[in-house]
Amino acid sequence: MNKISTVPKPVSSRRRRFQRGSLQRRKSGGCWNWIAYWWQDHHRRGQILGPCSSMSHAEALAEMAKLLQPLNAHAGELSWPVLTIGDWIRDQFLPFIGRKWKVSTACTSGDRIRTHLVADLGSLELQSVSRDLLQQYLEEKAARGLSFSVVDHLRWDLRAIFRLAVQDGYIPSNPAELLFVPRTGSRPSRRVLSGEHVQAMLNVLPLREQLIVQLALFSGMRPGEILALQWKHVAEDHVQVVHRVYRGKLDQPKSERSKRTVALSSSTRQLIDQWRRQQGDSADLEAASGSVRSNAQTGRQSYRNAAKDVCVCILTPSTIFNGGASPTRDFPPFVMQPRPDNPEEWTGS
Repeated sequence: MNKISTVPKPVSSRRRRFQRGSLQRRKSGGCWNWIAYWWQDHHRRGQILGPCSSMSHAEALAEMAKLLQPLNAHAGELSWPVLTIGDWIRDQFLPFIGRKWKVSTACTSGDRIRTHLVADLGSLELQSVSRDLLQQYLEEKAARGLSFSVVDHLRWDLRAIFRLAVQDGYIPSNPAELLFVPRTGSRPSRRVLSGEHVQAMLNVLPLREQLIVQLALFSGMRPGEILALQWKHVAEDHVQVVHRVYRGKLDQPKSERSKRTVALSSSTRQLIDQWRRQQGDSADLEAASGSVRSNAQTGRQSYRNAAKDVCVCILTPSTIFNGGASPTRDFPPFVMQPRPDNPEEWTGS
C-alpha cells in the first residue's frame, strides 16, 4: 500500500487584481488594428478591437474598458488556483480522510480511488466536472463488467471527494450528490449452505476447524474476529468481540458496531469446552498446535491460512464439495448464515 501523507498540502489563494489591460497597435491582414490583451484563468487573452484608421486611441481604450468590465467586477475577491481532480485527491482528500481510516480501509479504498478515479479522471479540472459526466463515468464502468459493489463504492468515493471540495469552497455544489448505480452493474450469485452441506462439512472437520466454522455459521462472526478471541472474552453462553486479526496483526474490529456480544449455541459451547481442555492455559482460541500455520512475527494465524485448513479438510473425495468449490477466499465460497443447532430447522437451497 502506498503511504498516505497525513498533512494536506496548503493551497494558496490570491485576490483578483483590477486589470487595465494592454492596448497595442498591431498590423494584421495588411492593415493596422487596435488589439487588447488581458489575463483570464491564468492565460493571456487577446481580441481585435478595430482598425486604427477608423478608431481613435481614446475610442480603443473605452472599448477595452467595456471588454474588461465583467472581469473587474470581481476585483478584490479571492481567486483559487485551478485544481485537477488528481491533485485534489492526492494533496487534500486522501491526507484528510486517511486520518480516520483503519489500515484495512486504506488498503482497499485508497487503492480503489487511485486505480480508478485518479487514473481515469485525474486530469480533469475540479471546477469543470458536471453531474452528467460523473454519471456517464459510472455507467461506463458498469458496462465494462465491474461488479455492482465496486461501482457503488466508486459512487460513494466521488460523493465524499466532491463534498470535501464544497466544504472548502472550491466548488459551489456537489455534482456527485445524486449519482446512482446503473442497473446494468453485475451482481454476484450467492449459494447458501443447506443443512446437508453443513452436516457433511462438520463431519470431516477436526475439533479446531469445527469450532471456527460453527462460530462463523451459527454465531455470525467474521474470520478475523474468530482468530482474535481470547479466553478472557469467552463466557458460558456468549463471547465479547473486542479485537480482530488483520494481516497477522491484532487490530480493532471493523467498526464500532462490530464490538458486540455474540450468543453461542449449545453445540458451539461444547466445542469451546473441548478446545479449552485440549489447549490448557493457552491465552488464545487459536493457540499454536502442530497443524496450525502461524505468522512468524506475531505468532497469530492469518484467517486466510485458517480458511485453507478448513478447505483442505472438506475438499476430499468423501465429501459433496469435491471438485465443486474453489478455496480462494476467506471460508468456503458459500454465504454463511447463522443456523439453529437442530438440522430440522435449517433452511437453504
